[in-house]
Amino acid sequence: MDVRDLAPALYSIGELCQRANKIANGEESEVSVRVKAEFQPGSFGIDLEVVQSFLAQATNLFLTSDRNAAKDIVGILFGSGGLFALYKFLKGQKEGSITTLENGNLKIDFEGNNNSIEVHNHVHQLYNDD
Repeated sequence: MDVRDLAPALYSIGELCQRANKIANGEESEVSVRVKAEFQPGSFGIDLEVVQSFLAQATNLFLTSDRNAAKDIVGILFGSGGLFALYKFLKGQKEGSITTLENGNLKIDFEGNNNSIEVHNHVHQLYNDD
């Protein structure tokens, strides 16, 4: 893979994780995406880690608020009800009605058919965020 293709993709993943964190946790928390790579002749592997700042982790231990850990940010993006699952489910369809469920999640119905999906409020906010 050409490094000119890889670098923007890695940068975009970092930006996406930071934006998801801002939506889920506000301005008090910061996350960063770190790369660990192993190079071998002819190939290399890349592992990405989403890391929440130490101060934010320590603060979250003592607060009873609804702050998410860095692992929850990964769930918002890549989980079964995450952002990428929502994009895959939509396949270009337009949202119809949105209902807030008792558990705080949103049920999104689609125009023109009987399909619906349940997602966390943060997933929907991130989906609608430019």
